[in-house]
Amino acid sequence: MAEAGNLAACYDVVVAKFEALWAEAGEPMIDAGHTEWRTMPDRIQMADIVANVVDLVEESNPVIFELGCFAGFNLAMAAERARALQGQWIGLEPNETAVAHGNRQFSMINILQGSHDDMISGGVELPAWIDVCLISRVFLILHPDPVQGILKFLAGRAQRVVISDDIFNVGGNMAIIRMPDFILMHPFERFLSEAGFQIEKMICAEVPDRECTGFIVAKFGGNKPG
Repeated sequence: MAEAGNLAACYDVVVAKFEALWAEAGEPMIDAGHTEWRTMPDRIQMADIVANVVDLVEESNPVIFELGCFAGFNLAMAAERARALQGQWIGLEPNETAVAHGNRQFSMINILQGSHDDMISGGVELPAWIDVCLISRVFLILHPDPVQGILKFLAGRAQRVVISDDIFNVGGNMAIIRMPDFILMHPFERFLSEAGFQIEKMICAEVPDRECTGFIVAKFGGNKPG
């Protein structure tokens, strides 16, 4: 593992690698992904966790949002398991092909095209309040600065955040790089606390893989605006 002192130098390599992968994702890869994701133990476990968190929401029409949702597979799997089927299921994804595919395939999900930068800058319109925000396998390819920026943006806008990621460094003081994959492992406990979120539970992945070792459910410590 490399310490965070090398993050700045490695950041461009990490981002370019993963952006190229997902930018090239066309219909065949998306179709294959849909079939594969439905059988992946960590995806199934995540869908169950998200559904359980959604069922805690007291609102009659909860808003469930996923940042970096690809074609909406995670949201669809969670929606199938949740009792709150009448909620608003919204995703944000930069890949235009994945957005179009997901909106065709899943009528209950509204997938918007855009990035986390667009979200923070106001370039995409989201509901004023999000009951559950899912962020799956996104932070592991982001530098600490945008990770902290995303969490601080969600503070006061989201009641709960569900993170699916490599969580082995959750209690650390700084981000580290896991080699040879160039996957960033963030100190989520510190980042969440600084943004005003309190960790409610951490769950180890029953079948961990290189991109997901566990799940974090965190609740915003403040009140819903308005």
